[in-house]
Amino acid sequence: MVIVSGQDYFSVRFGSLVADYDRETLVNLYQPIIGYEAVALYFSFMAEARNQEVFSLSTHENFWNRLKMNSQTFMDAREKLEGIGLLKTKLETTNGASIYHYELRAPVVPSQFFVDPYRSSLFESSLGKDEAERIKSLYYLSEGHDEGDDITSNFQEAFGIADIDSAMFDITTSHNKKMKSRRTRNIVSEFDVDLFFQFVKEKNGGYAYYQDALTRDELNRLVSLFTLNGIQEEQGAEIFLKIYDSEKPKGERVDFDTLLSQILLYHHDRVMYTPKEKSSGDKVSSTTELGEKINTCETLSPTDYLSRLQGYTTPADSDIKAINYISMKYGLANSVLNALIEFTLDRCNNILKFSYLDKVGASLKRQKCTCAKDAFEYLYNTTTKLPSPHTPSKKGEEEDDEISKEDWDALINSISHGKD
Repeated sequence: MVIVSGQDYFSVRFGSLVADYDRETLVNLYQPIIGYEAVALYFSFMAEARNQEVFSLSTHENFWNRLKMNSQTFMDAREKLEGIGLLKTKLETTNGASIYHYELRAPVVPSQFFVDPYRSSLFESSLGKDEAERIKSLYYLSEGHDEGDDITSNFQEAFGIADIDSAMFDITTSHNKKMKSRRTRNIVSEFDVDLFFQFVKEKNGGYAYYQDALTRDELNRLVSLFTLNGIQEEQGAEIFLKIYDSEKPKGERVDFDTLLSQILLYHHDRVMYTPKEKSSGDKVSSTTELGEKINTCETLSPTDYLSRLQGYTTPADSDIKAINYISMKYGLANSVLNALIEFTLDRCNNILKFSYLDKVGASLKRQKCTCAKDAFEYLYNTTTKLPSPHTPSKKGEEEDDEISKEDWDALINSISHGKD
């Protein structure tokens, strides 16, 4: 995490439309996960974005004074907003001065919130199953009335159009400027769904696959798997076209078993980037080194992070499968997974031992770690009671270090049917 100085300037803008009903979503659904301080910071950023329509920049110190908030509380709250997908931060350095640019993103709608494996699992673990279900029930649609015949006018009848030609309705804004939309940031990545579908269209001879060809659950899980495995929009489009089946009913058009197989093939064919070696005199303090490690965990996908740890070579299929399994089983954030991967390699003699990965992953889930900083603090705390990697589950028995076929099939089934 980059430490902010009170004298550093910042700007705030809206990256997507934020409606009045989003306030209720933030309080009911997001606040149990990120806390009231992060929600208060979000609302304060909203006010500041409107204030800056009059004056362009503010200093963090003046902002903190108005909020009666100290710098550490601000940093913790900002990190939670970024992690949950409500805030995007960019840093500009000009003439030695630092300017932070904050972009607010709208919360996802409740229906999308509850099918997202990361958000929904964090929500339930924060409140408990019963309370989470009670809050969830606020968003169930009431059943319609059966009496009477449906005489609602359709679009053609209302506007006197007999034959709708899609070309007639190719609506664009002046100068081809994009309008603000309900765009939200993915928790773990800047994966751009619109760009992904643009690549799909280009690679499919101009024929467009619209997002409504997939269910919301299919799309969310597709993006989650791409993000988890470091697949960018263009590569994701190529993989998608290989496994998408338009002949099947909506909700069954993505074969997740084949998708994961294609992801493994992608990693085999991938050309890994090898960075330049540091000079022997390029040393950093332990504090700086830890900070860089945390920043790296927050920016790389787990497969890319594992590749980096093993000298930028392609991870083994069994290791990639293990990472996918732990991610889907416990709903851990990618940054937490990265910390878990490093800790497991450290404790298991550079072997990504699945049984140990599973045990410690369960501990991180129970501990409610949501970022790399929390994970490292928990894992390397001398008072933390974690199992030894050399202790079998039963006396005289060794644990399996790979996922069984039954567990792997169960994972695929849970993804395919939208179960967490």
